[in-house]
Amino acid sequence: MSSTPQSALALGWPVVTSDGSRIGDVKEISGSGNFFRVDAPMQRDYWLSAGLVSGASADGVCLSVASTALEAHQLQHPGAEHGLSPGAAVIASGGEDLGTLSDVSRRGTYFKVDAPQQFDYWLSRHHIATSSAECVTLSLAESDLGSHKLPAPGSEDAGDTFFKADETQAQRDRLEREMADQRARRQSPGA
Repeated sequence: MSSTPQSALALGWPVVTSDGSRIGDVKEISGSGNFFRVDAPMQRDYWLSAGLVSGASADGVCLSVASTALEAHQLQHPGAEHGLSPGAAVIASGGEDLGTLSDVSRRGTYFKVDAPQQFDYWLSRHHIATSSAECVTLSLAESDLGSHKLPAPGSEDAGDTFFKADETQAQRDRLEREMADQRARRQSPGA
């Protein structure tokens, strides 16, 4: 399974590797559902990518990796493999504090900003000038940010359409005429 939506996992479910070892329980799920935290007995909790899940039900979360290979996939926080740290300050190019980084998309190409007194939003990683565990500085000025805010990772293309409204209506009218002509030809004898 390449990705598992947040709704496919539930807190408290046991987590089992592909070789049948129970490694702990789901303790937390990231806001996007792309990562989940494992409450591991006798060791520090860690995060795993939901991309490692091969199946999930109330009986447990089955991973696609064996217990011997698990350590290579353990993360201190969601998005760590992409060099972005949730909780890091997000700063515009002019130095304005925009909020904190709260989540990272599965592939690390987008990150979510927890913005004070406004809706949270996603930005493309392409807008990062510099980043560290404590701070992400953007190449965008605060005044230019509006057109780059996204409601979800990869949604910048969601508004693109092939036709404008009047072109869409003209296309629909043409298709309806063609369908009516086809129906008429099928119904007329000798056609």
